[in-house]
Amino acid sequence: MTLSLLSALQTSFRGLEATEQQIKIAAQNITNADRPGYTRKSFQPDYITGNFGTIPVGGTVVSALNKSLLEGVIDDKTVVGQKTVVAEYLENYVRRTGNVVSDFSLTSTLNDFFAHLDLLAIAPENRAQKEQIVSDAEVITLYLRDLSDGIQKQRTEVEQEIDKTIDRINQSLATISNINDKIIRTTGKDDIALAEFEDVRAIELQKLAEEIDITYYFDERNRVQIYHPSGQPMLLHRDIPLTFDPVATLTGTVTYPGGLNPILANGVSDVTQNLRGGKLAGLVELRDVSLVEEQEKLDEFAVQLRDTINAVLNTGAARPPRNQLVGEQGFAGGDPFAGVGTIRIAVTDNSGIVQSFTDLNIGGFGTVGAVVGAINGLAGITASLSVSGELLVTSTDPTRGVSINEMTSSVGGSNLGFSHYFGLNSMFTGIGAEDITISDYLLADSDYLALGQLSNSVTLAVGDTGITLGDVSVTRALSTALDTTVTFNAAGDFAAQNVSLRIYAESIMARAALKASIAQDELDSAQIILQQEEDFMNNITGVNIDEETAILLELESYYQASAQVIAVIKGLFEELMAAVR
Repeated sequence: MTLSLLSALQTSFRGLEATEQQIKIAAQNITNADRPGYTRKSFQPDYITGNFGTIPVGGTVVSALNKSLLEGVIDDKTVVGQKTVVAEYLENYVRRTGNVVSDFSLTSTLNDFFAHLDLLAIAPENRAQKEQIVSDAEVITLYLRDLSDGIQKQRTEVEQEIDKTIDRINQSLATISNINDKIIRTTGKDDIALAEFEDVRAIELQKLAEEIDITYYFDERNRVQIYHPSGQPMLLHRDIPLTFDPVATLTGTVTYPGGLNPILANGVSDVTQNLRGGKLAGLVELRDVSLVEEQEKLDEFAVQLRDTINAVLNTGAARPPRNQLVGEQGFAGGDPFAGVGTIRIAVTDNSGIVQSFTDLNIGGFGTVGAVVGAINGLAGITASLSVSGELLVTSTDPTRGVSINEMTSSVGGSNLGFSHYFGLNSMFTGIGAEDITISDYLLADSDYLALGQLSNSVTLAVGDTGITLGDVSVTRALSTALDTTVTFNAAGDFAAQNVSLRIYAESIMARAALKASIAQDELDSAQIILQQEEDFMNNITGVNIDEETAILLELESYYQASAQVIAVIKGLFEELMAAVR
C-alpha cells in the first residue's frame, strides 16, 4: 500500500514539474511574441517506463527555428541588400540629370545654345547675341562639369560606404563568433539560454546577409562556419575580418583595379570582383560599373561636342580679328607633324581688310617646330610655342589681327584642319566632361567668335575685304551641328553609333532614367519575395498568441489536476499513518 502511494505521489509530482516547465515556456512565448527574430519555444519532457508506469523525468527546451527556412530568408535579404543601394544611388543620379523635357537639363541647355545661333545668323554682327552664345556654351560646360562632379562625389560616397559596410560585416562576424562560443558553452547545460543564442545568431546571420553574400554551414558542435562567395573563409573557429583601405577622393581617372584598393579576405586574397550580392556587391557595382559607365558617356558626349563645334569654328575667322591666336594643344618643337594641303594666313584690320596674306603648303614639314618656323617667316607675322607648348601666331602690328582659312589642309590621323589641329579658334577645351570649359579668349571677349570666313579666292589681293560683313556661313554650320550625324565611339553601356548630339544627349538621360526605373522595379519585386519568405517562416516558427494562450489555459488545468491528485494522496497518507498509530 505504501509503495503504491509513493509511486502515485512521484508520478504526480513529476507531472506537476513538467507542466510547470511547459507553463513557463508558454508564458515566455507570449511575452516575446512581438520581439523581432524570436522563435516559438516548447518543452519536450523525457519519460521512463518502470514498474509503476511511464513518468516524466525532466525534458528539453527546443526552438521552432527552421534552418532551411532561414536559408531562404538569408538568400532573399542578400538580393534586397544589393538592389537597395543600386536603386537609391541611380535615382539620385537621375535627379541630377533632369529629363528630356525639363527646363534645365543637358538637352535644354543644348537647345538654348543652338536656338540662339539661329538668331545670330539673322544678325551676325549683334554683339549681345554673341555674348549670349558664349554664355550658353558656358552653361553647357558648367552643366557637364556639374554632372561629372556629381558622379565622382557619388563614387567617393560609395567608396566611404564600402568602408562602413565592411566595418559592419566585420562586427557581425565577431558577434556571430562570440555567439558560437556561447552556444558551445551552454549546450547540455541550459536549454533555454541555448535556444535564445540560436535566435540571436539567426538574426545576426540575416544582418550579415544584407551586407554580403555568404555561404554557411553548421558543424557537429552547432557552430556556424561562414565563407565568402570566392571560397575564402570568413568565420571558422574564429572570425576572419575583411580589410579595405578607402581612397579619400575619386575622379574619373581613379578606377579599379589600379587606382582603387582591393577588398581583401584573410589579408591577402582580393575578393572585390567575386561579390555576388548584398550591399557590398551593390556598392562595388555602382563604383566600378554603373557610375563609371555614366561618366564615360558624358565624356564621349563632351568630346564629340567639343570636336564638332571646334571643327566648324576653326573654319572661320573673327571680325574684328585677334592680334594673337593662341592654340589649345600643347606641343614640343620636335613632335612629328603629318599634314597635307594648303592654308591661308592673313593679317587683317578690324574691318576685315587684308593687310598681307600667304598661302602655305604644309605638306613638307616633318615636325611642329618646322611649321612654327615657316609661319614665323611670313610677312607681318611671328610664330612660336608658349611655355606650355601652345602655338602662338601673332601680328607684328598690335592694331591688326591674324586670320586663317584652313582651305585644303588635313593634319594627323583624324584628318583635322590646320587651325582645328592646333586649336587656334576653338570654343571648347578639355579632355572630357570633368574639365570641359570655354576658351579663355572667348570668356575675355565674345566678339572674337570666328563666325566669318577668310576669303579663299584665288584673286584675293592686299586691300581687299577678306572677311565680309554679315557672313553667316560659319554661323549656319554651327546652328545645324546639333542635328548633324556624329560618329560616337562605344562608351559605357552605349555601343558605337552614328547619331546627332541632340539624340545622344537625350539617350544619356533616357537610359539613366530607365536603369533607375528597372532598379527600383527589381527592388520592389525582391522586397515582396522577401516579405513572403519572412511571413512564411514566421507562420512556421513564430508565436501565435491565441494558440499559446489556449495552451497555457490547458496546462493550468493539468497543473490544478496534478495538484488535486497530490492532495488526495496526501490525505491517504494521513489516513494510513493514523491507522498504523
